[in-house]
Amino acid sequence: MRCTFYLKIFVLFFFSIYFSLGVSALNGDRIWQVNLSSSGSLSDYANAVAVDSKNQIYVVGQGENLVSETSGQDWWIKKFNSSGGEDITNWNKTYTNSGSDYPTSLAVDSLDNIYIFGTRTSGQDWWIKKFNSSGTENTTDWNKAYTCSGTPRAVVVDLNDNVYFIGDCLNLVSETSGQDWWIKKFNSSGGEDTVNWNKTIDYSPNDFVRSAALDSNNNLYVAGQSYNLTRGSAVSTGYDWWIKKFTSSGTENTTDWNKSYTSSGVQDDIIRSITLDSNNNVYVAGTGFNLVNSTSNGDWWIKKFTSSGTEDTVNWNKSYTSSAITADVATSIITDAYGAVYVAGYGFNLANSTSDRDLWIKKFNSSGGEDTVNWNKNYTSPGSTLDQINGIVLDLKNHFIIVGTGSHLVSSTSSDDWWIMFFYGFAPVSELVRSALNTVKWQGYFGSVNAKLMLGSGLDTIYSYGNALTSQIDSVFATTSSSFNFASLTRGNASDVDLTWNFSTGESDSATSFFVDGNATIFNIANVSTFNLSSYGYSGGVCTTQTNATYRTGIFTNGTPGSLGNFGAFAFGTTISANNCAYDNRTLIDYELLVPVNQSKKNITQTYYFYLKLK
Repeated sequence: MRCTFYLKIFVLFFFSIYFSLGVSALNGDRIWQVNLSSSGSLSDYANAVAVDSKNQIYVVGQGENLVSETSGQDWWIKKFNSSGGEDITNWNKTYTNSGSDYPTSLAVDSLDNIYIFGTRTSGQDWWIKKFNSSGTENTTDWNKAYTCSGTPRAVVVDLNDNVYFIGDCLNLVSETSGQDWWIKKFNSSGGEDTVNWNKTIDYSPNDFVRSAALDSNNNLYVAGQSYNLTRGSAVSTGYDWWIKKFTSSGTENTTDWNKSYTSSGVQDDIIRSITLDSNNNVYVAGTGFNLVNSTSNGDWWIKKFTSSGTEDTVNWNKSYTSSAITADVATSIITDAYGAVYVAGYGFNLANSTSDRDLWIKKFNSSGGEDTVNWNKNYTSPGSTLDQINGIVLDLKNHFIIVGTGSHLVSSTSSDDWWIMFFYGFAPVSELVRSALNTVKWQGYFGSVNAKLMLGSGLDTIYSYGNALTSQIDSVFATTSSSFNFASLTRGNASDVDLTWNFSTGESDSATSFFVDGNATIFNIANVSTFNLSSYGYSGGVCTTQTNATYRTGIFTNGTPGSLGNFGAFAFGTTISANNCAYDNRTLIDYELLVPVNQSKKNITQTYYFYLKLK
């Protein structure tokens, strides 16, 4: 659909949104996209994206003449929920100062405050703003500006909510030093650490920062480039990659991390993005020349280092090209909680022989293995000229979000438009081992409102699987067999459990006893196999229109009862045959998981294996 809105009284901007809402979304599926244009023929760019603790999505970029008919390039700030719905009341914000004003980056702190870093006065000043999650700006402490003929590049927030702003400016080190690195640090109240962190760095007249990231110890990594770093002034190498590391107190590690790299010849190598994984390994991505072959021109270049600076040259000195005559650029890199690495940027003629510059997304595991089935993705816009990914982020459910630019996305006359895409995330099939559970009865367990898989006694959590989504899970199981064969899974009988574990019918641990979740009796597992949600009191949400939405809860088996010693090959669980539904009047995305717990009377102490089977 396309809707039109009036922004103040000056600008007509356009909005289009695409949804793909299949009931079995898979890893890598595109779920929705949003395209925005400020007016019919001027250029708009989405530059950066971040997610808060409630999975709200913030996007910053620029649009033309948003504040007035003559304001030129203006700041544009928007907020969306995880379904693509926009908060146009609090967050459709625009700002102008003079001429060309645009934000380049943003970050979110632990209290969901949003820091936005950009430029004003036609690129002559750094401009820093801070908002709370409701969109209220702190104009007292944080509407900061610094004179600087250069580019604000990155803002990052450490574990103590200190905020770092990194970029480059002209003649900071001396009157003739040219473009220099500039790094500033503030506390959350806006107080600047001018003693340790008002850092300026110069090597050549052309020193540029591109990206920054923090590790779990609040060490700061900064990536950029300078001229002739690798061979000195005697031999020209063009722009070279430059990577530095600082402690939280501002001390630079010049031994391990003052790194520089060049590809070949005098061509410019541009580093674009840096990130870290949960083990503090460092990944960088950008461009090098003729890495794939002698005529491949600009190629994607991806490297990996340990926290101490040792490079993995075996698995991660990666390069990719799309065409032998064009410059391909990896603009963004990020890692997820499972060690996967996502790299995004652009290549040429990926979609077809005339598509020109296309969006390009790749995914790797931590060992460098590429997922070519789900994630070697490319997209082209109708205009097919300046398609580019400028920022990527993963939300708390491991969904992947990109922002960038495409041509004529909103209409045939809209020029370059914002391009936001939301992809279904990844949660691995898990075999999770817990042991020595000591409660004395069967119990029902239920998923939290955040769709986390929670296994516990009703009071104490035994295990929390933080990225399990109801809409991804086909089944959840608990079993005492480490070799349970799900390929031959069949429906079992409750009496088989009693037989195998030598329970008497009616005992508190018997499978024929009623399951309870601490609040109400659910059902007797021996008598109920498949049921309709509406018959269990659910009265709201999408389930009212999905009369066939069912949960099947009970006993599953692939072994003969009693044949495997004291414990048979049983799985106790719930299979889910509809997305985003619940029963027993629970919150919309809750689900029930029924698991057996140990019976002290029988002196049963056994390891349980918890499984997720993904759609």
